[in-house]
Amino acid sequence: MSESFRTAAALALVGGFLETYTFILHGHVFANAQTGNIALCGMAIAETDWISALKYALPVTSFAIGVCAVEWIRNHWPFTKIHWRQAVVLIEVILLSGCFFLYGTPQDMLANLLVSIACAIQVQAFRKVHGTSYASTMCTGNLRSATTAWIVWRRTGQSEARHQSLCSAGVIAVFLTGSALAIPFVHLMRETAIALPIAFLISAGLMMVRRNH
Repeated sequence: MSESFRTAAALALVGGFLETYTFILHGHVFANAQTGNIALCGMAIAETDWISALKYALPVTSFAIGVCAVEWIRNHWPFTKIHWRQAVVLIEVILLSGCFFLYGTPQDMLANLLVSIACAIQVQAFRKVHGTSYASTMCTGNLRSATTAWIVWRRTGQSEARHQSLCSAGVIAVFLTGSALAIPFVHLMRETAIALPIAFLISAGLMMVRRNH
């Protein structure tokens, strides 16, 4: 139920949207994937700019906390009628809802913390689409997977490799769509544009419920 392409597409829309959302509204921080923040933190440390270093280090720490939270939920989830991944989607919705109330530069850091935790939860809980590994909040691994599978398909003609390449490329395309879609909504609605990725998350949760019955 969590590996359908429709679910992956809804989550990738969320990932792309949030990447643009935090970059435009909350201090040019990438709250989804932490490689850029780690590099920027290192540069700030080298320049002894400790405030900027903290700004970039906190989302990295929050991302790690989110991963730990998912593993705890997965290993301790007590219910059988509701899958733990559905609970994870609800938690992510609650975290992102907090961004409705965070206006202005003084609250950028808190908004980035919430988004970083939410993205970590999402990428840790949802790792496969039709059996192919993917990430819904970043694209580097998906690009590598799509390219590698395409090479295998061209060399061997394996239909499975073609399917893997198309799945990974499809996720990238949807992520790109989410990122582009965020631009007009963020400019028009500012912080309340977070309602759109929340709607995508709710759609993903409903699709999983429907597939579960």
